[in-house]
Amino acid sequence: MKDIDVKIVEKEGFDVLGYELRTTTKDDKNLLDIPEFWYKLMDEDKMDEIPNRVDPDIYFGICADCGPEGSFSYIVAQEVDMISKIPDGMRALALKDSKYAIFPTKDKTPEIINKTFDYIFEEWLPNSKYNRDFGEDFELYTRKNKSMSKSVKIHIPVIEKSRNGK
Repeated sequence: MKDIDVKIVEKEGFDVLGYELRTTTKDDKNLLDIPEFWYKLMDEDKMDEIPNRVDPDIYFGICADCGPEGSFSYIVAQEVDMISKIPDGMRALALKDSKYAIFPTKDKTPEIINKTFDYIFEEWLPNSKYNRDFGEDFELYTRKNKSMSKSVKIHIPVIEKSRNGK
């Protein structure tokens, strides 16, 4: 994992619209729930129902609303240029301007993505000059010719540590 080419990038905030799944890290339930959720959405062409999409070939997997005992929302979404009305069954989210550490993966399998998150929080962040900032983590997926790319870019909001390392 140490060969990951991490980039630090400032990104302007943007709006997304998509579908929400509530899950938990308890007993690794999220590792089963999230792939099943993606497959269901893709099989049913649900992403085509999102109005005002900026780019129909870019998808986000967003972790939000962390709660007790590892619970969180996972939102499969696409960037939209405006949200005039939130369709039934969808969730809107505004991601704020942020500095992100971006971690490309070599594969999009749940195992690789999970190992990359472990690396980020257990090794990279503690040994970097950054702390995790407030905001949502997200995975960015791209599609070409109706086929999803093999890699994923994991975005973690970061802020530089103060001089005392905290």
